[in-house]
Amino acid sequence: MYQPIKTVLHRSWISVVRKPRRSAMLMLIITLVLTSLVSQAGVIAAIECVQENINNNIGLGFNVYSKSNSDSNVNKSEVADLEAVGSDSSNSDSSNSSETNKVSSSVNNSQFGISLEKAKMFSSIKGVKTSSYESETLAYARGMKLVTVSSGLRLDNDKLKSYEGVIGTTSSKLASGFQEGLYNLEAGKHIDSQSSHSAIVHKAFADKNNLQIGSEITLNQGNRNVKVSVVGIFSGKTQTKGIMPYDISENKIFTDIETAFTLSSTRSINSVRCVMSSDDLLHNALIEARKISKGKFDVEDNSSRFSAVLQSVKSVKSMVTMIFVILGLVGILILILVLVFFVRSRVHEIGVFVALGIHKVSIAAQMIFEIIIISLVSACLSLVFGAFSSRSIGHVMLSSISDSSISSLHIPILPFSQTVFALLLGFIMAILALLLALIPLFVSKPRSVLSSMS
Repeated sequence: MYQPIKTVLHRSWISVVRKPRRSAMLMLIITLVLTSLVSQAGVIAAIECVQENINNNIGLGFNVYSKSNSDSNVNKSEVADLEAVGSDSSNSDSSNSSETNKVSSSVNNSQFGISLEKAKMFSSIKGVKTSSYESETLAYARGMKLVTVSSGLRLDNDKLKSYEGVIGTTSSKLASGFQEGLYNLEAGKHIDSQSSHSAIVHKAFADKNNLQIGSEITLNQGNRNVKVSVVGIFSGKTQTKGIMPYDISENKIFTDIETAFTLSSTRSINSVRCVMSSDDLLHNALIEARKISKGKFDVEDNSSRFSAVLQSVKSVKSMVTMIFVILGLVGILILILVLVFFVRSRVHEIGVFVALGIHKVSIAAQMIFEIIIISLVSACLSLVFGAFSSRSIGHVMLSSISDSSISSLHIPILPFSQTVFALLLGFIMAILALLLALIPLFVSKPRSVLSSMS
């Protein structure tokens, strides 16, 4: 005799409530299995987030940098414009003069760059998904105050304090600082190849000069002026290589590359950044890039700084997966054994149901519903324990990585889809374990079940 589903559910609930010790023991084991599955889903999601961030956001590829011995032409008029800065005071001391020469040299060196034709050759290498060009120069930000830096250097010539570092780029997402994750765009949008007269400024510089999205800045170099509009504000800091105000992150302005070309009156490029569509193509791309360079430019494999991280991530992923798989298998084996005793301890109950004419399918359905009820409570507990364990393991894993662009990542603790899949898998495992324990009941005849009661 088959029974209505409502009756089976009611009997399942009564059985769970009236046997708290048995239910608690099953709940503990199922919670262990579900927690291992949920934790594994959370940790693997964290690891995949790290891998995706390295491959997509940071962009594994190569960079090409210009050398001072490049075949690009030097803009003599620009050197004269900058050297005029130090000539307006006959009382300037030798250190001040040397800094002026350093500034002139800095801008002058930006002219020894990569031609657009060469840059396009690097961008057209097989496997390059996207690329960006950068042209660096210096300029005055008219009417703007630079963020001060305590370098210990005393500058008598105020004009030396007003230089702004200008980085023209075709894609600020790939620019130095942004590509490594050291800079973060707080407001506005990035600069791309379609941008014109656009600028991204540091938050500290914007706060000091009351700048916001849409504000205009006039950049000046010699007799060349370019008015740009602020389209983005960024934060963050990179290691300062120099001691001048324009060397620090707060005094750098990212502009569209045409603005930098206009200011420097040359169309040479300082660096080309190429992102590969696949890691497998990087090796051949580097060989091709070095052939194009012919020793005139520096070709850098930017994946080298993340190779150790990627290897560590893969090792951790394999280790964590193995640990949680072992825990899950052990939990399932224990669950099967416990459910076998669970079924055998209820032989009298099953015999009574059979004597009353209740079909074995209805009896099995009652026990399945009991497991589902217990599993629902275990699922809630496993979410708590799983979130805690995956958070702890994820933080330990990321904190062991020295690179700030990776260790500072925000990782979802329990991704929805993976967590739901893990819970469903746990439920299926528990039900399958019960069905295995019920096999003797299904293959036995009713008379055998009744005779086993004695």
